[in-house]
Amino acid sequence: MKDVPVKQLPTIISVKDLGSYINTHSSDFFQDEFKRIPAPANVTYEVGLSEQNNRKNRYKNIIPYDHSRVHLQTITNELEDDYINASYVRDHQNQNKYIATQ
Repeated sequence: MKDVPVKQLPTIISVKDLGSYINTHSSDFFQDEFKRIPAPANVTYEVGLSEQNNRKNRYKNIIPYDHSRVHLQTITNELEDDYINASYVRDHQNQNKYIATQ
């Protein structure tokens, strides 16, 4: 893939300008920008890649990090029973606020 220069984007896009900002950029622009986000260092996603759980992932390239994945309440003591491809999303106060899932 060829590197494409990315101009510095404003840190803040007002709500009133968001629609026009989205309309003036192609989906390729946003996909390329997303791909440039560096992966966090020192994170693991071994639970989601385990043989028992990998089949539960709808998209094989989107796996929750071990430190932020949602743990289901288990009925049995089997480790794989607590797995769902879902992650907690923190808010600006660093509190688990949302759950993102497939």
